[in-house]
Formats: sequence, structure tokens, C-alpha cells
Amino acid sequence: MKAIKYLLLGSLVFLGMLTVSSAQAQRKAFAGKITYEPVHDDRSEIDGMRIPTRVEFVALGTKVRYTEHVDGASRTVISNYETRQQHVLFDFLGQKIALVAPLIDPSEVNPPIIGEEGNVPQDALPIAGYEGKSIRIDDQTVIYSDRFLLRDPSLPAVPGLPLEYTIPKTNARFKAVSISNEIPSDLHFLIPPDYTVVTPEEMQRMFNASPIEDQ
Repeated sequence: MKAIKYLLLGSLVFLGMLTVSSAQAQRKAFAGKITYEPVHDDRSEIDGMRIPTRVEFVALGTKVRYTEHVDGASRTVISNYETRQQHVLFDFLGQKIALVAPLIDPSEVNPPIIGEEGNVPQDALPIAGYEGKSIRIDDQTVIYSDRFLLRDPSLPAVPGLPLEYTIPKTNARFKAVSISNEIPSDLHFLIPPDYTVVTPEEMQRMFNASPIEDQ
């Protein structure tokens, strides 16, 4: 259950930061893949939640795919800002299930976030080959690159591509370790054929009955 709990929290927070990335893709799109890894401090768990070993973000136009891997499980959120659909994929204990739902854009339910620009220690850069800037939003500092994505003040997001960020309430920090500009396949944004599509009620029953809750 710790693994699933973290996946639910972490992916929602990160997708909230990347809302501008998807929305602005029509103007200045980042197409490619970013891989993040935790900044280790010898902890595999924070506040009872497991820390993902790897986070992957794939973007192509108005489509984004976010995946967290933790304890042999993974959760993927595929968002299409053109069709306004979202697929949530779970892979745990040999079970592969998918949930299809209307896309909820965090920028439409949260007020705009006003960030305070800061300085980045020179020894912290570059990150994955990119220079970065620092911005303070709420209780965390995000290092980002403004090489991609234009800022839209009406959206609550980082004004660029996150290079290093923290998931609130856990203080787990992640840093980009690789950034690829290779154009991803459209297959990244489809439900794989080996996944079973379920309703929210069916998914809830599966989680309640799954032995992963004791982990």
C-alpha cells in the first residue's frame, strides 16, 4: 500500500507542475523523454511512503506520459490535452489494469501560483547537460530550464522544464539524469494491449483486496 500511496501522491504533484508543459506544447513543444532519479540520502522511505527509484516523463505535442517506478510496481498517467482524455495504468504484482477518465487539468481547479525567482549554486549545474534557474513555489524550490516551454502566467506551473524538484509532504527530491530529444512513438500514449480496462469501482475493489496494501 505504501508503494501505491506514493505513486498516487507523486504523480499528481508532478503533473501539476507540468501542466504548462502540455498546454504550451502548441507554441513551443518539448518532444522527448526525461528520466529522473531520487537524490539519495540513504532513505528508501519517507513518512511511511516508498520513494520511487525512477521517474519518467515523455512528451509529444499535446500528449504527455508520466511514470513512477517503486517496489516493483508502476503507475503511469497518460494525458491528451487535445482529446481531453486521461489513461491511468497500474502494473503491480503481475496485474496490469487501466482506467480511462476525462482529463482534469490542475490549472483549471487551482489558482495561479506566483513563484519567487532565486539563485542556483554553480556547483549544482549543469543538470543532465542543461543550465537551470531556480524558482520558489509554495514550500519547495524547483530548478528548471527555460530553454523549452514558454511561461503562461494564467497556469499554476513552473515556467519551464523541471530539472530538479521536491514532492511536498515527503521532502523526496528528484533530479533529471537524462534528457532525450528523440521524437517518441505514438504508442507511448496508448493503453498497451496486455492491460485490462476497468471502472473506478472495479479498481477500488482490486486495491481493497490486494495484498499490496500490507506492504
